[in-house]
Amino acid sequence: MGQACSCAQPVVLKDDADRAATEPTGKVQLTAVDRGSANEKALDAAIKSVLNKRQAGRSQPGLPPVSQVEAEEFNVQPGPGRAADFDPDKIAVELRDRCDSAYRPNVVPLSTMSPISDRHSCEQTSQGLPYETVNLGPPKPPCNDDRVATIRSLNCSDGPPDPQLEHIVQLACTVFGTANALVALLDSERIIIRNGSGMFAPGDFPWRYSFCGYTLTPANPTTMVIEDAHKDARFKHNVFVNGDPPVRFYCGTPLIASNGHRLGTLCFADHEPHTFDAERCNILNNMAELCVREIEREYMLREQSQQPSELELMNAGMKRALEAFQEAILMVDTSKESWTVLHVNSAFSHQTGMKREAIVKANFWEVFGLNDCEQVPEAVKETALLGKEFTITNVRIRDGITVELPDSGIHSAGGDCLFTMGFRPANRDQLDDNTLAIGVPSYMPSSEKSGRGLYFVSMRAVAAMTSIASTTSSLCETHLREPPFEGLELGTLLGRGGYGSVYRGSYMDQRCAVKVIEDLDAIAMRDGKPLEAVITEGICHPNIVNTIAHTMQHTAELPRRLHDSAQSSLAGTSDGPCKSGSAASHDKAGQGLHSKGVAWLLLEYCDMGCLQEAIDKGWLREERTLTSPDGVPNLATILAVAREVASGMAFLHEHGVVHGDLTGGNVLLTSSAEQPHGFTAKVADFGLARNLNITSKVETRTYGTITHMPRELLCDGIMSKPADVYAFGVLLWEMMSGCRAWASMKHAQVMHCIVVEQRSLVFPSHTPDNYRRFAQRCLSHNPKERPSFTEACAEIAAMQA
Repeated sequence: MGQACSCAQPVVLKDDADRAATEPTGKVQLTAVDRGSANEKALDAAIKSVLNKRQAGRSQPGLPPVSQVEAEEFNVQPGPGRAADFDPDKIAVELRDRCDSAYRPNVVPLSTMSPISDRHSCEQTSQGLPYETVNLGPPKPPCNDDRVATIRSLNCSDGPPDPQLEHIVQLACTVFGTANALVALLDSERIIIRNGSGMFAPGDFPWRYSFCGYTLTPANPTTMVIEDAHKDARFKHNVFVNGDPPVRFYCGTPLIASNGHRLGTLCFADHEPHTFDAERCNILNNMAELCVREIEREYMLREQSQQPSELELMNAGMKRALEAFQEAILMVDTSKESWTVLHVNSAFSHQTGMKREAIVKANFWEVFGLNDCEQVPEAVKETALLGKEFTITNVRIRDGITVELPDSGIHSAGGDCLFTMGFRPANRDQLDDNTLAIGVPSYMPSSEKSGRGLYFVSMRAVAAMTSIASTTSSLCETHLREPPFEGLELGTLLGRGGYGSVYRGSYMDQRCAVKVIEDLDAIAMRDGKPLEAVITEGICHPNIVNTIAHTMQHTAELPRRLHDSAQSSLAGTSDGPCKSGSAASHDKAGQGLHSKGVAWLLLEYCDMGCLQEAIDKGWLREERTLTSPDGVPNLATILAVAREVASGMAFLHEHGVVHGDLTGGNVLLTSSAEQPHGFTAKVADFGLARNLNITSKVETRTYGTITHMPRELLCDGIMSKPADVYAFGVLLWEMMSGCRAWASMKHAQVMHCIVVEQRSLVFPSHTPDNYRRFAQRCLSHNPKERPSFTEACAEIAAMQA
């Protein structure tokens, strides 16, 4: 964010003109942000003018020169297309009238839908059988009981549509050019459409046919984009995908509570397939954060009125929620000279006394002005055109604007209160430092023009600026402003885990993934470096994600991210949110020297997601469907992927490295024209790896993913090369069965099946005998009976012959 400045110099801008948004828009046609070719050309011309003028004045010290941009460069009109004549209210009414009645939850006969039962699904998977995705719908996460308890503690699932959420649903319709959007809460046995438009009417929705439920399956919160449901095995035969009108495109992002649990989704759909991009995912993720703040705000207000004596304790437990919902947030479209206000949250109305109806769709500069400065500096408009983050201080509500304050009634505002406004690009950044991060799929293309001109604006009274900013400082956010590699440019967030974050990046004109490890106390270290970097340094193999470079960025101790240390008082969350089977118990003994700072790793970029996603989507089947006979596994593709994974693991084992967490989520896919199936598999994520050059096994208290762990590791904490082979056997089962191992089971249930009852995964009847025998050897409860990866490569090659 920019620094505060005086009245004589009302704005401070960071000169990043050389990194302006110049990428092509591509094939994306869905969103109203792209306003047509005429507007795109006008914006390009305006940006080019700004860049040329700043380049000419680059030799001058201090701030970039304030250029006089011609008025016609900003005065552009929407071009032809959906965005120019889009009327969400009108389209919503028309679509409701002609919508197939099957979309109405109360019309669909629930008796014909085999409603999901937790007991039934567990009975299937506890026997080691494949999870019946077609009949049961999305699998439940291991932490589902605590997650549902969070929803019920918030008391937000039932009742009439929430007017605050309705505004956000309509905002999504406006920005993404659709009439079909909804906020859904994912309860234990049902999906509740809290607010909906178009084909989605409020009410219950059957879990079996749900898209939203699949947002619970990734290890870390991630946007889910289905560009064409006919090409995804999970949805190809969905009754709503094949209805009239059909659901062909879907984009949904999880609603993350302050305790980390996923409450539901904010999503939208369309009747035609569409391409999408990472920047639009970011915009939707930020809108989801707005939804959660409204939900938790109502919870806090109810608790305050009902249990005032416990408010102080509760506030300490939900510090992030308390600070977040007190923050006034606006969404502003700066692509035109008028700067249209698209949305304000309830905190804005509470702090300013302005009604939402009075400011939404209004000209930003007719409502707000700069103290002692009547004209808006051109540098402000230029920086907004370039899509850069900036801060404006000493902003006031203009004279004559009517506000309504509870303590003083209705009056006309003047310049008696000054605000600081932080502008963050809606398509690239988080809403603010209180936001719980949601990742964007790595296979989503990036286009900085997408959503250009849209900003989320945090508005704070000047007197409160210092105290609030000091509590939201973040180790990661501080250092992301100053990457330690010259020529490194950071892009969208791909994911955030317990130790740090992974970003899309560009280094020396090479696309890369940037792993930023913030919590060095939680990872293994050696000689002041992360053990992960030490292990992978110098390793080069076609089936291993290679490390391009790494470094340590030392710093004085700073507070952790606010949401990492927050402990929620919501019921049923004593253990916190689960991480898709992760059972990490950090063992700091023997980890070597720890340094305060941030570790940076530049990694090879994989552009097709992970193996687990490929399994879920049906990429390893003859046809992308889960129903026989069309949905039989593609044995050639499965064997090719298995051989690549085994080859990478054999190389690691030859160098004395045990992976420790080999799962479908840690095998990444990169596009390859040489492969008939279009991708190459690469083993990734060595955060739990160990070097066994001296010994054949190591005792550890740091665990990986429970569903992929052998009995000796669960019982005694013994990590060895055969433990990696067992995890590989689970991957062989998942690729052949087309579903996740031990799906919908809790961690304790999985451990009981493996440790106490010594059960094994049961292969489907269509599995070839030689494949089954080989995989069962890998899954043997006796480590000595498992083959080495060198032997595995030879056996797979024999099956391919």
